[in-house]
Amino acid sequence: MGFSLGNDIDPSSITSCKLQLPQPVTPQNSNPSTYTLSVSQVNAEYDAKTVTPAKAPSSGSPIVEATLSDRVVPPAMDVTTACTNAVNGNVNLMLDARGAPVTFSSSASSNSAKLIVSTK
Repeated sequence: MGFSLGNDIDPSSITSCKLQLPQPVTPQNSNPSTYTLSVSQVNAEYDAKTVTPAKAPSSGSPIVEATLSDRVVPPAMDVTTACTNAVNGNVNLMLDARGAPVTFSSSASSNSAKLIVSTK
């Protein structure tokens, strides 16, 4: 997933950057489950329209990882490192979930992921 810091935020002025994901979309009548979510920084620009499992951009090691319930909104995850290393003002992240299958709303949804940035 990608976010733009815009032209008015200098990555070196960022003091905190948090990824807030929405509550996962879960099938009705399914049992509560847990999953482990890892967030990594993507190392290159990419076109979201052409990303597939076979053509995924490369990423670094996870910068944050948490074990979560599919029934609650995940806590804000600290991705400050990815924001301060933004290339051309773009913060590109890769999510990897292990355990129970988990699905999040798309960026076109009114309930999409948000990047919360604090600066000096």
